[in-house]
Amino acid sequence: QHNTRGMLVFANRPRLRELPPQMHILGASVTHLDLSNCGLSELPTLGSMKLQKLYLSKNNFEHFPTVLLTVAGADLRVIDMGHNQLRSIPDAFAQLSKLEQILLEYNQIETICDLDHMTNLQVLELTDNNLKSLPLSISRLSKLWRLRVKANPLVNIPPDVFQGGVQAIKAYFADSTANLPIPASCFVSDIKRANEEDDADVVIRCDAAAFEA
Repeated sequence: QHNTRGMLVFANRPRLRELPPQMHILGASVTHLDLSNCGLSELPTLGSMKLQKLYLSKNNFEHFPTVLLTVAGADLRVIDMGHNQLRSIPDAFAQLSKLEQILLEYNQIETICDLDHMTNLQVLELTDNNLKSLPLSISRLSKLWRLRVKANPLVNIPPDVFQGGVQAIKAYFADSTANLPIPASCFVSDIKRANEEDDADVVIRCDAAAFEA
């Protein structure tokens, strides 16, 4: 039996407040959901969706949506909350242990949770936040290969460590507790968002105008 995966695209709907009721009929067949640039500060009810990839960039989120700690986020592999107003990533976020990519650039994040349980994490994007330090648990993320922390007031990693790349940073955290200043211009590697539509069997572009408040 073939399990069809679908991507719902509601991006660029600045007055969207809820998903059309008939969308929930698709339920668990929806694995990719794009709600970028919809003016959201809270996540609409996701029903029985079991998401693998969720895009929430360019919204007004100040807090991490706790609805993702339910069945809707249990299989989440990619989350994009870049360009929001997040100030912290709570400890509960670490429950999303299947995450492979976390994209949080251009927020106001000052603290980030311990990442020990995120053993599948490969990409971490934290550009342009207010982080003064990174969690030491980064040293134990064996699959992490791409990290970007440009334009953060980091003080716990010396510049020469950055020149060695991700593995050097992980080794530094494993062996040292130094607290040295680092220029905000230093960064390790770039992150590019791929065209995720190619990873879905079905892409549903929704004209949501009738459902906007």
